Amino acid sequence: MYFSKKTRISGDRDKISNCILNWSIGDENILNIISLPYNSSYILVKTILRYVYNNKKVLYITEEEYNIDLILNIKKYSKFRNYSYIRDVNMDLENNLIICNHKKASNIKNNFHLVIYDDVNSFPKYSNEEIKQLIMKKFNKSKCIIYSIESIFKNKMDIILPIKEDKKPIIEPRIITTRIDMNRDIPFLIYDYINFSIKFNRKVIIYVPDEIKVKNVFAYINKYPFRKEKNVYYYIKDKSNEKVITNFTKIKKAIIITNEFHYLFSYLTDTDIMVYFADDEKFNYKEFVYLCSKIKGNEGKYRGEVILLAYQETKQMEEAKIITRNFNKEAWETGLLKI
Repeated sequence: MYFSKKTRISGDRDKISNCILNWSIGDENILNIISLPYNSSYILVKTILRYVYNNKKVLYITEEEYNIDLILNIKKYSKFRNYSYIRDVNMDLENNLIICNHKKASNIKNNFHLVIYDDVNSFPKYSNEEIKQLIMKKFNKSKCIIYSIESIFKNKMDIILPIKEDKKPIIEPRIITTRIDMNRDIPFLIYDYINFSIKFNRKVIIYVPDEIKVKNVFAYINKYPFRKEKNVYYYIKDKSNEKVITNFTKIKKAIIITNEFHYLFSYLTDTDIMVYFADDEKFNYKEFVYLCSKIKGNEGKYRGEVILLAYQETKQMEEAKIITRNFNKEAWETGLLKI
């Protein structure tokens, strides 16, 4: 993870909002905003409104599909409504603010004064290099802001927002290694974690890499005493009925095993997350960090755990641990953390 000491600016969201606005009227063309996943787009609203009210074109790239955070904030803090969410590149692009996803942005031929790539408010779909290539190839003549968990463009200005509005630390993942075949059983320590969660009316989400492992893990988890509660579910990506998710979310204490890593859940309270086979090549550090940020603790309560269970620790797992620890360290050193 790269925090540039030379250009680093860190602070609360109002301070950062003003820093971004000041940058936007300067000569530099690239700005990295480094933030926790699922942080607010509030810090971008003031700059976007300055552009659109001066009849300048802004492109906002996000993988959000519903309840887009930027639109919610614009509606909340302004009367501006001259925006379009583009689902088809042939749609009218005359509005001052255009919102679309990465794939649509790669096919847009229009020019924009300001381009913002929001890689924070949706589960990561593209690598840092893919984001960088899109910006360099399509929008190299625009001023560009990259809102991500790390610095995408090196040797450019970094602004760091190490906390969310609740000023709570991000959960740091706990890495546990085992020699036990996870297709057949789990270490006793993991059984203890699950048992603790169920005992205290918490949910457990167990992520695995593929459909076969969903079935394998479900088969032996369902043999443990947890099943007496009739609260063990599985959900297979693109196959299972959505009612499984509905039932799971309604129950106080429940377990679900799934290979759907991206779209199932937003913020989670009273929930613990486990990733089995975390050393599988399908998983990467960005995904682990975003999972850590999904857990939202209730005031005065135990916040939860993110456990990465693997046969061996990988660079991806270690990087996720470093990134979350650095965010918490930054928030603590700047006096922004509320514990």
